[in-house]
Amino acid sequence: MYRSKFGASTIVLSMLAMSGVQVAVAQEDEAPASQENESRQSVVIVTATKSETTLQETPIAISVVSGQDLADRNILEVSEIAQDVPGLTFSQSPGDLPSIVIRGIGTNNANQTAEQSVGLFVDNVYKPRARQYRDSLFDVERVEVIKGAQGVIFGKNTSVGAISVVSRKPGAEFGGDVYGSYEFENESYTVGATADLPASDKLRFRVGGQYSDAGGYVKNLAGGDDVPATERYIVRGTMVAEPTDSLTATFMLQHSEQDTTGNAFQLTEALNPALVSYFGYTTRPYEKNLNPTTTFIDGVSVPADADSQDSTDAVLTLDWELSDTLTLTSVSAYSVMDYSNYSSIFYSSSDAAGQPKGYQLFEEDFEQFTQEVRLNYSGDSWHGFIGGMYQDQSLAFDRTIRLQTWFSPGTISGGVDVGGFAFAGTSNALLDQDLESYALFGLMTHDFTDRFSVSGGLRIGYEEKTADFSVTLLDLIGLDPISVPGDFFLPVDQRAGISIYPLINAAGVVPTTTTDDTSVDGSLNFSYDINDDWMTYISFAQGTKSAAFNNATISGSFTPEPFIIPEEVARSVEIGAKGSYAGGRGTMSAAAFYTDLTDFQDSVFDPNVGVTGAFVIQSFDAETYGLELETRYRLTDNLTTYGNIGLLEAKSQSTGTRLADAPKVSGMIGADYIRPISGNLELNAGGRLSFSSNQLHRNPALPRGTGEYQVADFHIGLNDTLSGWSVRAEVKNAFEERYEVFSFIQPLLSAGVVGAYNPPRTVYLSVRKSF
Repeated sequence: MYRSKFGASTIVLSMLAMSGVQVAVAQEDEAPASQENESRQSVVIVTATKSETTLQETPIAISVVSGQDLADRNILEVSEIAQDVPGLTFSQSPGDLPSIVIRGIGTNNANQTAEQSVGLFVDNVYKPRARQYRDSLFDVERVEVIKGAQGVIFGKNTSVGAISVVSRKPGAEFGGDVYGSYEFENESYTVGATADLPASDKLRFRVGGQYSDAGGYVKNLAGGDDVPATERYIVRGTMVAEPTDSLTATFMLQHSEQDTTGNAFQLTEALNPALVSYFGYTTRPYEKNLNPTTTFIDGVSVPADADSQDSTDAVLTLDWELSDTLTLTSVSAYSVMDYSNYSSIFYSSSDAAGQPKGYQLFEEDFEQFTQEVRLNYSGDSWHGFIGGMYQDQSLAFDRTIRLQTWFSPGTISGGVDVGGFAFAGTSNALLDQDLESYALFGLMTHDFTDRFSVSGGLRIGYEEKTADFSVTLLDLIGLDPISVPGDFFLPVDQRAGISIYPLINAAGVVPTTTTDDTSVDGSLNFSYDINDDWMTYISFAQGTKSAAFNNATISGSFTPEPFIIPEEVARSVEIGAKGSYAGGRGTMSAAAFYTDLTDFQDSVFDPNVGVTGAFVIQSFDAETYGLELETRYRLTDNLTTYGNIGLLEAKSQSTGTRLADAPKVSGMIGADYIRPISGNLELNAGGRLSFSSNQLHRNPALPRGTGEYQVADFHIGLNDTLSGWSVRAEVKNAFEERYEVFSFIQPLLSAGVVGAYNPPRTVYLSVRKSF
């Protein structure tokens, strides 16, 4: 639902809630606070600086979402936490490539080979592929979102921030959870179980698994199924061994798979109503008209929209306490991931005569080994770490495009000419990439007094990438051309008034290409404790994102242009404050920031390029600046309010053009009420309202965005604190707010706008048994 005016009342209410303004509440009848409510006010420990510190004492901007919150709200992917973190946005392309943005800057979702500007780390292991953001969140202790350039602590490709997922580790006593949830609107369900299995005081295990089957929310009129329908599972085993009092070994092995039928993309608006009517397209929200399979003139059939992904990870962490002040840590990790994605080019078609048909097939095979060694020092006034990092990675990317547009000569109402030409063919683009990198890094903090500290860090890295690229015209789908001419727009066959054009010229090859870069990133931070409750800080940092090879070939061309995308460098400054107020009943963090980017790696969709249109890679200088605020306040022993708000400007430095996925205002307000009602039985209820101003999509030819929106979620549940049983009902997007999360002009035909809407209302019932 698009709004012409952003709800000012939302901003006013959020500021009131976050400032801790108290409403008239009769507290004399309130029951004592429950253990769960107390835990939500307890100290939060983070490891964003490679050592355990409290959230409120860490002098950088960090947002934390607890594993309990993820489980309660049935959150299965990192993308679903965006409303919890000011300045964090996610979008998804038709090829199911996520775009992750912090403070207006993120990785484009058009080029699959580019690394992230927002790095993902799971248990201290770097996950460089965009698709790895789609791995299931399972048995998580917490998710930390660290903002600003993080080149020193986390390494390359964290030029604007990092997301760190910390899994739960084995407990010292036998215990676990069994849980399940059912979603009524789309007939989805999730089941899972975890267990702590201590073998002795020195050896313990944690095992678990989760399976989910999610129904779709877009009705496919041609196939009758609701899409996207996703089936996924994940299994994990973790072992912690303490062979000596000073040595701890942690080994984790995990495997996950997911399969999706269909996607949410459809025609959302008719730009040429005559063509839309002629081909039988629909533009009604949450409806599409696409055959589940596409059959070409040569008899080849493929799924119209389908997606699959497999991932396996193994991590060995060794912690060796050398002395009271020195700890040596080694993290060895091996990861493999492969995925394939079929997506329609026209996003609406059938087997009727004259219908255009086309698909893209993305395939990726990824393998990586990383080794990090780090020496941590913790003394009376000095503390920090030095270390080294090695990374070896291989990537194979295969993209196939098949297109058949066979229009009978003639015109239809409105003067639309649909005759006299066709585009046909199958093209394949293949990129093989190898990467090897090394880095030395260190960060030290000196406490000059009990209240004033200074930290400085440096990372020096070397990276070498080698790539081979080729693009080939495989066939003309059985149309038996006389020859393939040099000029793309010359007909290769004349038949019944139809001119047939090949999808691409014969072939193109890029010779083996190597890039090697030496990067130097640094950080400097000053922090001062105003008193026992409040601290302030100012930080300066630089982060580098790797140069990348461009695999986005334009239909009709030989090779990508440009083939090498230069490295991206971000320099950031941040001033912030953190503290507690009202006798510890409230906590607050605030930050003002500025980021300057050189050669920001971005992409936009240009419908006038090539045969089908294409996402065009571009690099330019950009800047972002803004304010962020997060707070939590316990109004009564049973009622807690919380919220966040972000104000942002993100633009090109040369043109002043606003960047995509960068709302000027975004935030969330919420409240939780927890109260014992009988014996061990406890009531919990609450709600949250997330809001955002317009977020532009990546389509300058048709300036368009999400529009301003407000989404409300509510929940109510019962917990038995003695037996461990809990039940919870939740409704998400209760008032069915609708907005487009991604859009661009339909390729080739330009009959309408292709886009995807946010999910409509969903209603969950969850049950959990802890033992």
